[in-house]
Amino acid sequence: LLILPFPGKTKRSMWWSNSKLKNLYITSSVPTLLDLNLNPELVVLSNQMPILEGENILYYFSTQEFLNEELDLVIAIKNKYLYSSKLLVKKKKLKFLGAYPTPYIKKKYEKDK
Repeated sequence: LLILPFPGKTKRSMWWSNSKLKNLYITSSVPTLLDLNLNPELVVLSNQMPILEGENILYYFSTQEFLNEELDLVIAIKNKYLYSSKLLVKKKKLKFLGAYPTPYIKKKYEKDK
């Protein structure tokens, strides 16, 4: 297992575009309880593909831009694109980076208690 910062544009969080990590998959996120519209701080990577049960957020890498309703562009740097989706998308030019369960939203979680 490897724990890295959530994918981003900083040098430290650009691991998602590194070909040396191409055989690792996102399997979890930290924390799992978030405020609305916030990303987790960390992701857990593994050499095992994630188990896709329930609601998940899936991530894909591409060197080509896609205009697709199923994909949300997270980051675009030069010719590197990171996408997220709630659906499993199969396209030749997309590399599946992994997935983690949809985080719980703090306000909703606190209401349900």
